[in-house]
Amino acid sequence: MIIPITLTRLTLSLKFFQIHAYSDKNRVYLIILLILNDFNLIAFKLFFSLIITIISVTPKTLY
Repeated sequence: MIIPITLTRLTLSLKFFQIHAYSDKNRVYLIILLILNDFNLIAFKLFFSLIITIISVTPKTLY
C-alpha cells in the first residue's frame, strides 16, 4: 500500500513541477509536495505543527 501512494505523489509532484516550473509563486507548494514525498504524512504533520508553534511563539519573545 505504501509504494503506490508514494508513486502517485511522485507523479503528481512531477506533473506539478512541469506545469509550474517557471513560476516563483508556486515554488512553496512544490516544496510541500516534495516534503510529502519524502516523509510520512504523520511526520509531516508533526514537522508542520512544530514550524507553526515556532512562528507563533517567536514574535511574542521579540517584544
